[in-house]
Amino acid sequence: MKENLLKNCFVQEGTFESKVFPGEVITIKQATVKEKMDYDKIVKENPQDREKSLFFAVEKALISPSNFFTSNMENLTETGLSFIYEVFEQIPLIGKTKKEKEEYAKEYKKAVEEYLENLENKNEEDTKKDEEKK
Repeated sequence: MKENLLKNCFVQEGTFESKVFPGEVITIKQATVKEKMDYDKIVKENPQDREKSLFFAVEKALISPSNFFTSNMENLTETGLSFIYEVFEQIPLIGKTKKEKEEYAKEYKKAVEEYLENLENKNEEDTKKDEEKK
């Protein structure tokens, strides 16, 4: 079996330079199967509580800096929350090549644009309904 194929069978670590904390290199890891199942369960049980699933994923992924636990999340500042989002966005990129990361970025951008377009359409529909009620 080729080494690259075997490498993809196990949890990988990755690093990225933080934009929230310039100059700081952050180390994260992919989720294990158990962690992914637990994450999916949190999302399914609490679809409205995005922060809970987000904090869980980051707590499991973050290697360095360490001691970043869900129980500490209540005391986050805006900077801390920005860091959480930054880490969360990096998790799916672990182990990907530059080309794969670029493809992922394109798909992510497209999904965000579609979401914003749908939101705008919904807002326009709501405005029309409100005007019709008047």
